[in-house]
Amino acid sequence: MTGLRVEVSGETGYDGVMFGLRFPFLCFLCVLCCVAGFAPAKDARAAAGDGRILFIGNSFTYFNQMPLMLQGLAQASGIPLTCRMQAEGAATLQSHWDNPGQGKSRLESGSWRYVVLQEQSSTPVGRADAMKKYAGLFGKLIREKGAIPVLFVTWGYREEKASGGVNGEMQKILTLEYARRAEETGALLVPVGPAWAACMRLHPKANLYLEDGQHPSALGSYLTACVFYATLFRKSPVGLPGTMAAGKHVVCDIPAAQARALQQVAWETSRTFDGRKFLEAYAAEQSRIVSKEELKPKLTRDLTYDALVAMIGKPTHANAEGRTYQFGLRNRVMLLAVFSPEMKLQSASFHSEEGGGSERVEVK
Repeated sequence: MTGLRVEVSGETGYDGVMFGLRFPFLCFLCVLCCVAGFAPAKDARAAAGDGRILFIGNSFTYFNQMPLMLQGLAQASGIPLTCRMQAEGAATLQSHWDNPGQGKSRLESGSWRYVVLQEQSSTPVGRADAMKKYAGLFGKLIREKGAIPVLFVTWGYREEKASGGVNGEMQKILTLEYARRAEETGALLVPVGPAWAACMRLHPKANLYLEDGQHPSALGSYLTACVFYATLFRKSPVGLPGTMAAGKHVVCDIPAAQARALQQVAWETSRTFDGRKFLEAYAAEQSRIVSKEELKPKLTRDLTYDALVAMIGKPTHANAEGRTYQFGLRNRVMLLAVFSPEMKLQSASFHSEEGGGSERVEVK
């Protein structure tokens, strides 16, 4: 069935979307979709039925008309579905909350069954505190509106190494922060990023990225839509069409074999991913890593590079010429250490990657 063409019907539109200027050649094709009421399952997912979905995000959501792909997959399996989207290039949840006419306004102006939140791609890595605040505010408002909050776990940027897969460290942090927000808000997690990582392991030649190594290709957006389908409806997308059109406009045209491979990855990831288990595994891993408090008294001028590596492991980044090294500690704290020509510690500072600032250490 993946080689068949499905005609996407229902209410579609191109309003309410603002585009950045870096990709103008792709930006004219963004979509808004719309729907009427899912009956929630016990785990806040719908088995089938009508529903209204609002996507709040940025270019990771609107590229290649991903919400319209989801609508087409649903309609092909007999689920009447349309979506609405409020998206702007590089938008954060904070900008969607603070700026008039953005995501918060759109949420308040309509009636929704699901509201999907997609944070700006690097914010969970560098400004997790901001994501925590605004995901919490949106989650509360979504519940007050009688809708179900959904978190769109995005993908890490493409690895610069020859493998060209998803950056594993970035993906771990993204998944961690989205899983934490889901625990705090009771939101449903859609594991798109983990599906991308799995796809690149299983199918390393799959071209999920555009040339910039960040934004999705048509294949990447189709995989994303399949993960949403599998997670929201608890149904396998395997066998659904890879070719869709809205009137004369082609939404996507994925070859049958590729579509099936992406559908299988989406279903397996959605079926097996568990955000709470991910957090438990992360906590167990962190318990084996030295904390800032444990390390701080040991940072003396007699401490050698080799002794530090023996305590906390190899550096994550190194500038051997400048004798400056970066080490990862527990709870996303980074140690920046500078050594003398004799490779004894000269200076050190701690930096929180979760927005907690920096702390210079007095090395005695």
